[in-house]
Amino acid sequence: DKETGKNENFKHKASENAKLIAGEFNIIDPSKRVPVFATAEDVYKAVLNEDAKKFKAEELYNLETELPVPPNRNKLKRPIIPLFRHDKYRYTNWPEFKEHVMNSLID
Repeated sequence: DKETGKNENFKHKASENAKLIAGEFNIIDPSKRVPVFATAEDVYKAVLNEDAKKFKAEELYNLETELPVPPNRNKLKRPIIPLFRHDKYRYTNWPEFKEHVMNSLID
């Protein structure tokens, strides 16, 4: 019940449980086309593959990398879209990012 960033066990537990969570998503969407929204930077980083480059929140929101995060770069094996809860990352503050996300959902 701690804030994600203040929970010292979060990264380990999230990484450890990624396969279980992926299995849950696969029951709902076996095609693996429905994206997962990462609600915090720590969540995003925890589900990336160990060898995947981990971008900072600002880099993601400035579209400095491929988004959605491709399935082959994460443990959930499906597209991941940042939807961070912090006020700084509201979509209204990032119009190009919002447009990019909307277009990726429509395709």
